[in-house]
Order: sequence, then structure tokens, then C-alpha cells
Amino acid sequence: MLRLWNNAVYARVFLGEKHISVCLIRGKFQPQVINKAQFNFSVDALANGLATLKEWLTKNFLGQRIEWILGIHYVRYLMLPWSNQHFKEGFSAHLARQLLSKQFQQDVNDYEIKISKLEYAQPLLATFCDKNIILVIQQFIKDSSYKNALIEPLLSIVWNRFYPQIKRNSNRLAIVDEGRTLIIQHDQGQITSLSLRPFTNEKMIINSQKQQTFFFYPRRGNDEVDCKYLDIRDRENRILFSYALCGVF
Repeated sequence: MLRLWNNAVYARVFLGEKHISVCLIRGKFQPQVINKAQFNFSVDALANGLATLKEWLTKNFLGQRIEWILGIHYVRYLMLPWSNQHFKEGFSAHLARQLLSKQFQQDVNDYEIKISKLEYAQPLLATFCDKNIILVIQQFIKDSSYKNALIEPLLSIVWNRFYPQIKRNSNRLAIVDEGRTLIIQHDQGQITSLSLRPFTNEKMIINSQKQQTFFFYPRRGNDEVDCKYLDIRDRENRILFSYALCGVF
């Protein structure tokens, strides 16, 4: 039974603002990419991209489990300052909603909230996933024979994948996704600050800080920046599928 489960094929789908990457993977312990595709669509036309994805899956995917990774476009992040009030039930979520409304000028009812684990005297990370994208994924599954195995933001996937390396230093982690850079400052694996900036080039980010910056994104072939990249590549070195493969390889 375990052998059959290990050989099962599942899909991992990365949802970006203007593109979808999908990889079909066989096995958990010795994973192998057996097929992959990428679909581009116009901004605010995700429905078109998902229709193309569904058509491709119908032709190429005989499994059921789909793991979804949400790009930066669909998620908001806030750091909650430490307070003893966090020990009170509901306080962290209440504070997160207030800060979201104030900082982003958006309706808190449009987002699902996740709060990081409470650790004494440490700030908390609040993650807000767009409810609309969750509903879209749920409707996609409802209209098909597939099952949701995972819906997670890109930051969570990258952080968990590289945590053994991250916790050994206090450098920054920069995740680049379609013109945006999510910059995470941490102290040996404890996130201390987080910011979102437009992405222009790596040197602008690196030169603004004394500390080395670790990047995770599909690197272009002509990059010659003196920094360490956290790249995930498939066996054919096709970098376009880095996000969908993160956490697998």
C-alpha cells in the first residue's frame, strides 16, 4: 500500500498574477516530474488561465490530488508587534484585522487570516489570503473530479523548504514574483520585519543593505549579481517551474 502511494501522481499548481505553472509529479520520496506546462493570461483574467489549466489537466492528468501555491498578488502580509495581549483569545486576529484595514484600506471580510505561532516577546506574522481566489479554487475542484491537497502562499512554501539554511543566519530573504519583491528580514529563522516593493533589479536591493540578500525566483541566464540564489530547478533546468516545484525538490 505504501509503495502504491509513493508512486501516485499528483499536480502542483502555482497561481501568479498573469501566469499559471503546473507540474505533474510522481512519488513523494523520490519525486519525478513527468509533465509540465505554463499558461499566460491577461491581468484580472485568471478565469481564462484556469479554463486552459482544466483542459490541460483533463488531457494529461489521471490523478486526483492538486497542491495549489498562491503567488504574491493574492496574499497580504503584516507584522503584529509583540504584546502580552496576544495571550488573550482572539486578540491577535482582532489586531490583524484593524491593521489590514488601516494599512491596505481593504475590507477585512475579503481575506482569510492565518497568524503565526505565538512565541514570547516576538512579533507575529499575519497572512491574509484573498477569499476570492480560495472560492475560485474550490469551484474549480467542485466542477471537476480533483481534490485539494494543499492551498498555501508562496512565502510559506519557500520558507519551509529552505528553513534549515535560513535558520543558520540572519540574512534577508527576497522572493521575486512578477514585478514584486517580498523582502523578509529574520534573525536565525525568526521573522522580524517584512516589506513588499516593486522589483526592478537585484543590485538596487542588495546595495541598500550591508547584509547579503538571498533571492528566490526564476533567475535569468545573464544575471551576474554576487549573491546566493535559492533556486529550485527541474531535471531539465527549466526555471519557469521553480515555484511549482518548491517544496518538492
